[in-house]
Amino acid sequence: MRQALIVLLFAISLPLFGDITVATVTPSFGLVAGGTIVHIHGTNLLGAPLACAALECSVYVRFGDTLGTVIFDSLDEIVVVAPVHAAGPVDLVVNVPVSPPLTLKSAFIYHDPVNTNVRVLLPIAAGTQGILNTSWQTDIFAHNETTSPVDIAGTTVPPMSTRALTLASASTGMFLEIPRSAVDGVTITTHIRDTTHDAENLGVEVPSVPETQFRRAVVLDGVPTNSFYRGLLRVYGYPGNYQVVVRERNEATNEVFWTKALTLSGSDVAYLQTPINYEYVPNLRRVEVTTAQPTDPPIWAFITFTNNTTQTVTTITPSIAVAPAVSPVLASGHWAHAGYCMNVIPGYDVGLTVALQCGGQGSFTLPPIDADGHFEVDGSFTPGSGACCPSPQPAHYSGVVTGTTLTLTIRTTGQTIGPFTLIYGSTEPCFIGTCP
Repeated sequence: MRQALIVLLFAISLPLFGDITVATVTPSFGLVAGGTIVHIHGTNLLGAPLACAALECSVYVRFGDTLGTVIFDSLDEIVVVAPVHAAGPVDLVVNVPVSPPLTLKSAFIYHDPVNTNVRVLLPIAAGTQGILNTSWQTDIFAHNETTSPVDIAGTTVPPMSTRALTLASASTGMFLEIPRSAVDGVTITTHIRDTTHDAENLGVEVPSVPETQFRRAVVLDGVPTNSFYRGLLRVYGYPGNYQVVVRERNEATNEVFWTKALTLSGSDVAYLQTPINYEYVPNLRRVEVTTAQPTDPPIWAFITFTNNTTQTVTTITPSIAVAPAVSPVLASGHWAHAGYCMNVIPGYDVGLTVALQCGGQGSFTLPPIDADGHFEVDGSFTPGSGACCPSPQPAHYSGVVTGTTLTLTIRTTGQTIGPFTLIYGSTEPCFIGTCP
């Protein structure tokens, strides 16, 4: 008998700051036009009497850089109207005098009802000057194998054609938006080269990375030690400011050479780069990059090695495959992480609850998992609301299983939920709410 998947997506539970706690944020997503009424539940959320005229002396909730409108606050609840904001995840900052502000990482997601795009990371998005008098140029091409024109980054790519993309200068990387209806027929090719050495080498291609390949942990194996090359670890994430932990290990013995915490930051793409160490004797080592906090967004990373004489570039990228650790089906039991949770229960065919209270419900038959840990399956999703009986709509579910970790994304024609991460065996509870 097939198994069923029951998922509960609810607000993010975060570490304590003083005596304030935040247990849930519901709903955890809304439209870019604003107007969503958001309920923040916790303890000690009632502010002290106004002691000054400054903003810090009032109860407020900031969505990214924009203040919401607080319409009610009590000891255990703040009700706020979400402001207008661009699509994507934003941090919520909750201020209750006289305690320090509490930041909830990526706790609210803005959706554009007409934007049904898939985000793809371009790790190096434009040319830049380099050391040793090098001049790096990045060429990006989009090929459209569909029967309709596709608009990508301001360039219209006709059917069965290829066009060069002209992008704003951004040497660290950027996200492209590709229409969901065309994503399977679009190929993005990114080529980087040192123009001062065009006669000696043709450069290197760097991968274009769908956001569903972002992980909580990235492992880069077989990293060489060679003073003829300069190595650079590049780490990418969703916009914001947060830390990752980088470790270098002896590939043969698993010994840790060093560990350090580094900060990603950026308003469009969070980014950091750090040199690869050459002080250790073993020729091969493993580089591991993990998010520092369980509430931080997932990341992606790769390494570039550049020959100091010829400027030839070699890349080391993470492997998607996680065999043989992948099970053909999701393990039965409890999965949870950072405020999201699900239960895989044997004996049922379908069943997926994807949001707290009025956030919505969906369902699909639990699919088989490919050898590389991916699964794609169509199902349905019923958006929640205060009104009675909304109709279900088609939905697509994308999952990536890496050992005991699942990254899940839910897409409909009107919104995207995720990607969010779940860890098998977590003891975090599921919360079941009711619509008002």
